[in-house]
Amino acid sequence: MTDKRDLQRALEPLRQRLRESLLKMWRVRGGGFYGLGFVVFFVGAQGVSLLQDLIEATGPVDFVTSQVLEGFIRLIGDTPWNFIRALLWPLQLLSWLGSWGLLPLLAGFIAFDRWVKPWLNDRYGLAPEPAPDEPPG
Repeated sequence: MTDKRDLQRALEPLRQRLRESLLKMWRVRGGGFYGLGFVVFFVGAQGVSLLQDLIEATGPVDFVTSQVLEGFIRLIGDTPWNFIRALLWPLQLLSWLGSWGLLPLLAGFIAFDRWVKPWLNDRYGLAPEPAPDEPPG
């Protein structure tokens, strides 16, 4: 039981840093539905890239070695490409689903504005945006 708690305690700074990085990435993109879509697409593209490396590896040692040796190349090549793809996530969704892609975009926008953003604000202590007729601050 203590091993699990020790592991959780050891991983907490990493989890906190990852959460802060994702929240910052979302806020930099406006803190709205578009920003959330960007974060989801970027993390997904990075995950797919890592999964492809894992599948191509011949074993655990080969995987770790390839990640260390190719990390710099990945940083230069894959990450900027995934970043650009994530910026264009609404277009990518429309290319996958065609005109039917407008339905999840519209539903996502409504659901985000009504339920997801207030939950994120409460959960992570983010300040809600002022109403249009309210002065900021």
